[in-house]
Amino acid sequence: TVINPKLARVQVEGGVVQAIGMALYEDVRYSNNGRLETNNLMTYKIPTRQDIGELHVDFVESYEPTGGFGAKSIGEVVINTGCPAIQHAIKNAVGADVRTLPMTPEKVFMAMDEKYKV
Repeated sequence: TVINPKLARVQVEGGVVQAIGMALYEDVRYSNNGRLETNNLMTYKIPTRQDIGELHVDFVESYEPTGGFGAKSIGEVVINTGCPAIQHAIKNAVGADVRTLPMTPEKVFMAMDEKYKV
């Protein structure tokens, strides 16, 4: 049960963008002595609205008997599904099974190179 459709839509949009960022952009790197190397927005990439484009969000009503007014949480669901969906899309598209985040073009290329070596 969607109690506040505008708030739910914004939560979904934010979660989807976070999931895309985690899957494709965000790379936490440390130096050999433990210093954080990706400590600013020049080195730690996050998606912008231009990267994502327009999102279309719709809801299917279902009643959750354990939740107040039949509602259930929404934020965790959208974040948890983005990475496996993108990983599966990459595998379907090019056969590369990338299993570490972020799934950068370099990692996809290396996985393709490994798969198709003769």
